This record gives sequence, C-alpha cells and structure tokens, in this order.
Amino acid sequence: MAYSSETASLAVLETVVHLNTVKATGYYLIRCTIPEEVPVSHVSRTLLAADWKFRFEETQAIGQAWIDSRSTVALIVPSAVLDVESNVLINPSHQDFSKLTFDRPQRLSFDPRLLSRSD
Repeated sequence: MAYSSETASLAVLETVVHLNTVKATGYYLIRCTIPEEVPVSHVSRTLLAADWKFRFEETQAIGQAWIDSRSTVALIVPSAVLDVESNVLINPSHQDFSKLTFDRPQRLSFDPRLLSRSD
C-alpha cells in the first residue's frame, strides 16, 4: 500500500510529524492523478469514534479490510495530523492501478523554520 495525501502541504506535515529529525534535503513529491471514472472508497469522520486518532488497531483494521476487499484502488481517510484534510491510501495491486497517472518526482525543499522544532 502506498500512503499519500491530497495536498503537498499535508504530505509534508505527515512526514515531519513522524520524524525525530527533519533534514533539509532528500524529499521528493510525486503527484498522482486518479481519473474521475475510477471509483474510490471513503472513510467518513462521522463513522469513527471520537478518539479514533489513538485507536491504531481499529484504524489499521479498516485499512486491512479495504485491502482485503479489493473493492477500489484508493481509500480516502481523515488525517490524524490535520483533521480538516485527508490522506489517500493507494493499492498498487488493484486492477485499476494502471489507470492512475504519476508525474515525475519533484524535489522538495523545506522552509528552514520547519527544521528547527522545539519541544
């Protein structure tokens, strides 16, 4: 499964929040387009428990059930980092994967203020 975000800014936030140290270089963005005619699945925030961000087993079970169902090439899920945006899980083994298009990797450079985090 490939883990992606609907926006480049959310992809950066999702990356930074999981790293102890953020390097200034070495990051790339690959834009993916899912054609409108390709069905995708959605996980609605309203169907999740209030504390879903801390129920890792439950959210992983949702993702595993989606993979096992082979129903769609993508699953749009709420972001735990920024709850007004969404991430997109992509199944490269799905029959519709070949319908997705991917741009060339684009080098990202971060604003230096992202590199100096204080706890």
